[in-house]
Amino acid sequence: MYGPFGRYVIPWYGRELDRIEKILHNKEYDRFDLLKRVEDLRVEIYDLKDEGFIDLSAEFQKQHRALDRLDAIYQKLYKPGDENLLHPLPRADRLVPKSLFSESEEYGEPQPLDEYLVRLEKLTFDDVGNFVRNSDELKLWREAALLILKQQTAFAESILHNKFDLLVALLRDMLPQYLISRWKGIPSLALPLSRTYLNRFGNNYDAYDHITGPLYEALEKHPDDFEKMWNLTCNLMSERIKKEDNMNFLAETLRHEFKEIQNAENILVIETGLQATMPLLFEGVFEKKSKWLMFTAAPWLLDIYKERLFCHQYTMLRPCETLFCNEKLFKFCFENNSTYVRETKDSSARDLAYWEIVSLKNLCMNNY
Repeated sequence: MYGPFGRYVIPWYGRELDRIEKILHNKEYDRFDLLKRVEDLRVEIYDLKDEGFIDLSAEFQKQHRALDRLDAIYQKLYKPGDENLLHPLPRADRLVPKSLFSESEEYGEPQPLDEYLVRLEKLTFDDVGNFVRNSDELKLWREAALLILKQQTAFAESILHNKFDLLVALLRDMLPQYLISRWKGIPSLALPLSRTYLNRFGNNYDAYDHITGPLYEALEKHPDDFEKMWNLTCNLMSERIKKEDNMNFLAETLRHEFKEIQNAENILVIETGLQATMPLLFEGVFEKKSKWLMFTAAPWLLDIYKERLFCHQYTMLRPCETLFCNEKLFKFCFENNSTYVRETKDSSARDLAYWEIVSLKNLCMNNY
């Protein structure tokens, strides 16, 4: 009913809850480490609902009483002062009054992606409305957004510890990292490889299920060995691309639209996080044996992906994904094998996103 994701993750939650309750019974555990794990598990269920997967989110409670059990463990482990450690990054987007936004979501005319990104690189505070820059009503939002942006610059610093000839930033969520790379003169490519891109090749998550299928099939066989798991996943992904017509068409289209990738030797792919499905698809299409890094991952992947993660805490994911420059500023459209963006006509959302971009630029140019 919920594809490869649901078939793997929902039973995994049941096993993980049993494991945690057994640890509590034996009374041999690190209190905060276990609490952090519990909070990651709780927040993932709430995030699924936040992203519109209401029925899927409810299934965890239906099959395992997951939230009831997690809430009970949380209450047992929690101590005053834990909150800031459990949620080191705030949900800045929730600090902006909804009344600031227009009721209708309207977007402007299509603009070529490359030209639009050049314009974003050159933004200054003169491009940001005075209300967003100076209003006391948005003071808490600006402070919270800065905390998230500082983590983005720290992630960028960690990326630079790797050797690569081309940095591939998966948009929209990696827009901050792409802009940092441009400001720093690092060879980079903005790749709009997302669910919107996949929707060109199948409805109802058809293409997406062809990516998660190999991942979770390999995880079942090698749950504790990353190299074996990832090698098998990539082989299975390649087989899907050759076997399934829509995946073969997707791969041919992607290779045609981004020919420059074929000439790159040492590629590093970066993504915000969750499952690494897009790095997997990238590898299946281009077969470059490229390395990939993510900001963080889903709770069930934190351990096996640990060497590919900037932070080992799932609760830090959605604060980054919900920056206005990532989630509200623009959306993709595709015409004649070219990528275009349509920017929001909502002046408040645009100003908030512009403020984030200019603030990020100041942070990364001044601090490292």
